[in-house]
Amino acid sequence: MGSNNSNPTAVSVNEVKTSSVEQVKEKEMQKELRKAKKETAISKPMNAQIMEKTDNGYTINETSRKFGLVRENREVKKTHVNGFLQIIANDKYDESQSIVTAEASELIGKYNLMDLEGNQITEEDAADYLIVLDGQHRITAFAKINANRNSANKITIPNVHIKKDVKVREYLADINMTGHHWDTADKICVAAINNDSPVLNKINELKKEGYNASAAMTICTGKRLKPTQLKDIISKGDKSSLPKDEAEAVAKAERFITTAMQIADMDVKTLTKRFFINGFNSFAAARTEEEAFTALEKLTKDDFDSIHEDNEFTEMLKKALIAA
Repeated sequence: MGSNNSNPTAVSVNEVKTSSVEQVKEKEMQKELRKAKKETAISKPMNAQIMEKTDNGYTINETSRKFGLVRENREVKKTHVNGFLQIIANDKYDESQSIVTAEASELIGKYNLMDLEGNQITEEDAADYLIVLDGQHRITAFAKINANRNSANKITIPNVHIKKDVKVREYLADINMTGHHWDTADKICVAAINNDSPVLNKINELKKEGYNASAAMTICTGKRLKPTQLKDIISKGDKSSLPKDEAEAVAKAERFITTAMQIADMDVKTLTKRFFINGFNSFAAARTEEEAFTALEKLTKDDFDSIHEDNEFTEMLKKALIAA
């Protein structure tokens, strides 16, 4: 009777060989990933599959182009880029995800264009560039990976679309404001970049200092800006949702922060909690701003640490003002 079992020694050897090959591949991948994370993204030509829409679907034309960015878009975040580096290095990139671009030659003079290093793209160089509108973190990751590969192993960027006659600000607002692409901090950043607004600039500054976007908005405007209001600011330049006297609003915000931060042991992590600015604003509306600031000056860090609701902070300010 014949046996269904293979030579166990041969099977064992094959398993060891397979395991060894996989371990070598894993080590090579991790080595490439470490190098890519340290790499500076540079706008060198990369092969790309350009998707051209026809009446019968899409045709794919492979070409070599440089990629650039538009300053009116959100900032490129290192953590997002590193996440895509991990995916690409592991051969798990989803090629169904489109990268949306526009010809730099169509946008030059209308928007602030830059290469991947942040250098301004000139009119003379514009014809070489595709400007990424959606997919800038992925393009940055591809550039960093390709920088360490020889010509035979460089990745061809899949699924690249070129939009014609695009209005960049409106496009960015439409694709990102109501979806998951941008968080509130991204929206504030882009709103500040696209508008000459002291209030938006101050909110963006506070965000960079460690304040969450919600608290920063409330400190500077007295309220949280709604997604639709942020969209109108970005796409239309409609600043009707902002304080009419922006200089006064910024001065008040700076006074609130300065006064609170002068309290011994105060830190941004504490002050960025929403109930402090909400409670302060409620108290100022019921009394006066001067009384609110007088009360705020009398508080200690222990007072802040005991607060968990807006109304608790309002009551704390009342007691402080009476004691003053």
